[in-house]
Amino acid sequence: MPDLQPPESPRKRARIHLTPPEPAALVKTVGPSGHWPSVFILIPVVVALLGIFLLRTSEPSEEPEPPADPLSAVAASATEETQPDAARPAALSSEEPTPAQTVPAQTVPAPELEEFPMVEAGPSPPVATPPPPVATPPPPVATPPPPVAPPAPRPTPPADPFAEAMTRGLAALDRADHAVAQEAFQAALGIRPGAPQAEDGLRRAKDGLKARRILELQRRAETAEAAEDWRQALKSYDEVLGLDPAVGFAQNGRQRSLEMAELADGLAFHLANPGRLGTEEVSAEAAALIDRVAALTAEVPQLRQQAARLDAEVRTWSQPVEVWLESDNITEVTVYRVGRLGAFQRHALELRPGTYTIVGSRSGYRDVRRQVVVEPGGAPPPVVVRCDEEI
Repeated sequence: MPDLQPPESPRKRARIHLTPPEPAALVKTVGPSGHWPSVFILIPVVVALLGIFLLRTSEPSEEPEPPADPLSAVAASATEETQPDAARPAALSSEEPTPAQTVPAQTVPAPELEEFPMVEAGPSPPVATPPPPVATPPPPVATPPPPVAPPAPRPTPPADPFAEAMTRGLAALDRADHAVAQEAFQAALGIRPGAPQAEDGLRRAKDGLKARRILELQRRAETAEAAEDWRQALKSYDEVLGLDPAVGFAQNGRQRSLEMAELADGLAFHLANPGRLGTEEVSAEAAALIDRVAALTAEVPQLRQQAARLDAEVRTWSQPVEVWLESDNITEVTVYRVGRLGAFQRHALELRPGTYTIVGSRSGYRDVRRQVVVEPGGAPPPVVVRCDEEI
């Protein structure tokens, strides 16, 4: 069976193996006739070597053959095992020719390439079925990164008690809580006595408390006036003036409440003691109170009712009542607030309702005193005045 060699690749075919002749042989062929012929011979040799060098350096690199199919590789392996050694293609000899003779300096033609017949491979043994591809596990689920811890808080500077007290006081002033503000500013002054900002805050807090107290007292006084509780209104106005004597509404309210209180007290007193109205002085005093109430323009229904009741009492106690006095025509009779009547047997008097004192005197006898209460609208029984007890 003839030796078969695999065909070389086109790139291997294009390679030319040249062995340059030795310069000594060239010199020997020329002979000793001179050196110029030797120089003419060396120039082509050098040019040829330079061309070979450029050809090799410009030759493109061999591309890697594509990977063989696994099934084809298995089949080729089985075929090589079944074939005898003689049938295997021999390796192409790549030995370079040995320069045995002197080669003239000329262009060497490329060697002709031999064509090798293709050898048919025998039947391929059964190829084992590759195992089924293993299922690729699903890609792992991306785990979310752990939460980033917040930055550590900056260290809090040490607290300043004075600043905290001032902050608390100013905040209380903003929300009109003057009591808390006063306490805070007093604490700030306790920490730093004489601090101007704390003193100013304390003054503002006290002013706020005073203003609130004045407003509260004003409302209380107005409520008392509406109820005609003049004494309570007067007390509230006096308290306002104690906080600030320059408050105008308190000055006017105090004067008004004092006047009304005096009227109310006078009316109440005469109504509680109507027997005093029998005298002209008391009756005139009561009548003056009644006139003052009548001149009022304010809505004071209670005062007007009291004045109307007192006026009726004054009229009643101003009506005279006939009173009879009896004596012995010897005793001297005197009626207090009326005058001396002298001695008489029987005497009639027109007396206003009230309480009267009648005195009888006689020489050598003890004096006699009689007290008579004259009620309005009715005559009392006769009053006997005699001095019967000797001294």
